Amino acid sequence: MQRKILPRQKPQGICALTVATWRKFGPMTLKIERHVEGNRVILHLVGNLRLEHLDELKAQISAAGRASALDVGGISLISVEGIRFLNSCAASGVSIAKASPYISKWMALERKFPQ
Repeated sequence: MQRKILPRQKPQGICALTVATWRKFGPMTLKIERHVEGNRVILHLVGNLRLEHLDELKAQISAAGRASALDVGGISLISVEGIRFLNSCAASGVSIAKASPYISKWMALERKFPQ
């Protein structure tokens, strides 16, 4: 099992509540845990999935090289770019597992009304 923790960039141009949260708790991160089950690679995501994490996540999916899945059950916060990324992964054959109801609904809305 490999773990990779990605730091989040300091927020800019956002509400005071988010900045206060940043100051109180520090940078929010995304943890990527890689599990191999037979011929399948499962990437378990924990934390906040934001735009700045997508390049690393794409690299992890490419490195898997075989049938892969994203376990998003540990995602607590996700950006619209993250939702669009999950939809593109699903469209390319990467399965999305354990999505919370709000993530599943948001993904469906983005598929229904693409930007």
